[in-house]
Amino acid sequence: MKLTGITFLSTYNCNASCSHCFFETKGASKYMDTDIIHKVFEDSSITKHMTWVHVSGGEILINQPKCFEILETIHSYFKKNIGISTNAFWAKNKKLTFNTIQKLISYGVTGIAVSADYFHSPYIPITNAKRAVQAIVENGIRTHCYIMGARCNVDIVNSTEINSICQHIAEHVQNKTNMPLAPTQIRSIGFGSNINIPKKTKIPNGMCSELSECLGKRGPMNPSMVWVDCYGNVMICYGIIIGNVFKTDFSTIISEYTPKQNKIISILAKQGPKGLYELAQTLKIKTPHKFYDECDVCFSCRKALQKHFEELGPPECYPTGFNNNTIL
Repeated sequence: MKLTGITFLSTYNCNASCSHCFFETKGASKYMDTDIIHKVFEDSSITKHMTWVHVSGGEILINQPKCFEILETIHSYFKKNIGISTNAFWAKNKKLTFNTIQKLISYGVTGIAVSADYFHSPYIPITNAKRAVQAIVENGIRTHCYIMGARCNVDIVNSTEINSICQHIAEHVQNKTNMPLAPTQIRSIGFGSNINIPKKTKIPNGMCSELSECLGKRGPMNPSMVWVDCYGNVMICYGIIIGNVFKTDFSTIISEYTPKQNKIISILAKQGPKGLYELAQTLKIKTPHKFYDECDVCFSCRKALQKHFEELGPPECYPTGFNNNTIL
């Protein structure tokens, strides 16, 4: 595996509980320690060809001192593109917002993605996102800055109405700044699995097309990026662990990665997500029998199998039930 980038999941904690979220954020108080950053970058041969690093969550600025410490540590090793994602809950007035953006820049941040859509709006005032976008533009950041907005797939109930609201919010937040809009379809993972309905009786049998698709494609079983979370887990998709930096050197995890290294990844590589459904049936583990798409098959079956396979975790990647913000 030759990395072009890494996304650090600095925390699963968030001030919001969006109904499309990948993660269980309630009670997820852990924030990343800088020793994880040191462990990732200690062998420069693994990271020297990378062109970007991204820091995401959860909401990374829910603990600003920790966030700035993480960014400062990353920047001490990595001088190229450093991006972050935020829902801008902290942008409560113009001065505070401007100062926060300047601090982020001082710690090496070159790109900021701001989330603003129907799903975030019950938790964060739209004016906060608008204020953050304005401050980003005024501070002259131009690389990888976007207004991120979730969109429902077109066959979802009420998708036209919800997507219209999302577009209106995004345009309002954009105002006259010309910051690019980056609408993204809701994936059938985490709480998004509850949104993506109707489910189909015939089990989708295509190969995985989502694994490590974020920020660069090179085939689902030869990813160009990995996620590293606040527990030190190295993942090739949310909830599929290929190692932990506290147990194995990061350079070893990356250089020795193979789709044959564990049962879950091997099945995905050979049979696709439907193979995980068949595995669960063989092990007599209860799963849903209707799915929206291949991603839904993969997530739902991994969720059912997680207690039986150590490579499936952490629990925050397999939320249960529904988040408070239900769909229209």
